[in-house]
Amino acid sequence: MSSPGFYKQGKSAIEEEFRTGRMVHRYQVVRLWEQDPALLLKQPALMPPAALARTDRPEQLLVRVAERIATIEAPGPRANTLAYAKILAGLRFAETVIDE
Repeated sequence: MSSPGFYKQGKSAIEEEFRTGRMVHRYQVVRLWEQDPALLLKQPALMPPAALARTDRPEQLLVRVAERIATIEAPGPRANTLAYAKILAGLRFAETVIDE
């Protein structure tokens, strides 16, 4: 059995593996703040976390996310995607900025 994989960043360690009994679950950590938002904005399911992606202009990125979500034709999925995007955007923006 191999030892768990870790990514060392400063004093913290991000696990890349979870073990329980004989089961091993391996995963890759995705640092949203390092990702190109254009890739996330291509698919509706990835639009909500796009507001957390790499950018020099965060408010402008938030506007792009809202514009892309507005292109979702079906009202139900559009409303759900918008709700998820608002929740995640709250990690980066004040509520007043999000509501604008």
